[in-house]
Amino acid sequence: LGPGDEIIINIWGDTQVNYTNIIDRQGKIFIDKVGLISLSGQTLQNAEEILINRFSYIYSTLAGKKPTSSLDISLGELKSLNVSLVGEVAQPGLHKIHPFSTLTTCLFQIGGVNTSGTLRNIQIYRKNKLFKTFDFYTFFTGLNFSQDTQLKDGDIISIPPRISTIEIQGASNRVGYYEILSTETVANALEFSGGFSSDASGILVVDRALIQDQIEYLESSDFETTSIKNGDVITVFEKPSLSRSV
Repeated sequence: LGPGDEIIINIWGDTQVNYTNIIDRQGKIFIDKVGLISLSGQTLQNAEEILINRFSYIYSTLAGKKPTSSLDISLGELKSLNVSLVGEVAQPGLHKIHPFSTLTTCLFQIGGVNTSGTLRNIQIYRKNKLFKTFDFYTFFTGLNFSQDTQLKDGDIISIPPRISTIEIQGASNRVGYYEILSTETVANALEFSGGFSSDASGILVVDRALIQDQIEYLESSDFETTSIKNGDVITVFEKPSLSRSV
């Protein structure tokens, strides 16, 4: 819960009352005869426990070992979050997004990242400080789901330019263009591309396209130790086709 959220409080049983309140900028609601109650940052379950404790002072039927009244709360209208997106993004500027948005759902809502933008170092700034960085590759491949972050009002999402562009072609499950960090190897690039297809030979060539006439032929024992550079082209060879004659 946070400022701007509307909460609906229902007490039913021997006592029947209903309250509708908006959480103010200080994260509190005011209820006559109960006073100010701080709810900002609480889950619905925690907020319900806080409210039962406070309301039991004026509604005794909520208290005791066998209460004859019950209290529950629900959400009414939710306040939209205001977040800013800067850099290589489809729609830069200030956006209103769903209050339960995470970084990934926010980027989907506003149209995504430009092809010129990085997917490996997306930055979230909170209260004018770098709060977190996000790597879409490790998220989509299941290596780090926990990095997806729920956004807060006032967050700034910065999308710097792409770090690198390499190409994977041939007998790979997902041929195409990839962005590789300076610390990553051929093995990492193959993992992002889904590995070898069923007709792959297991041998590949790295063409250092930005370095004239530099080509490396690699076998599986070399994949973990061979680094990748911006502009490289990886070609995975297919198995030779066999023809049989009777």
